[in-house]
Amino acid sequence: MNQEKPRKKRKLKKWAMYGIFAVAGAVVGEVLAFLFRNVSFLSWLGYKVNLGITKPIEINLIIMKFDIGFYFVFCPALIIFIILGIAIGNILVINQNKKDER
Repeated sequence: MNQEKPRKKRKLKKWAMYGIFAVAGAVVGEVLAFLFRNVSFLSWLGYKVNLGITKPIEINLIIMKFDIGFYFVFCPALIIFIILGIAIGNILVINQNKKDER
């Protein structure tokens, strides 16, 4: 029973690390897509596809109003760097697990 808590913490730490690296990859991918959009042979990295509801749905409950909507922007650089960030995070998690076992 005592070993379950460290396992849960380790699992949570692992998924938090994946999330951090995915967000970092998304930021780097977005910056590179912006920088390379005018470079002729790298312009494909900046090609963007927009998906979602452009005008949010409004729910009026007389005393409250809610606006609900979503919007995603996909581009090759973003997807590549998110995958790359998760892969780097996976390598770091594996190395950390090897250190913990010693």
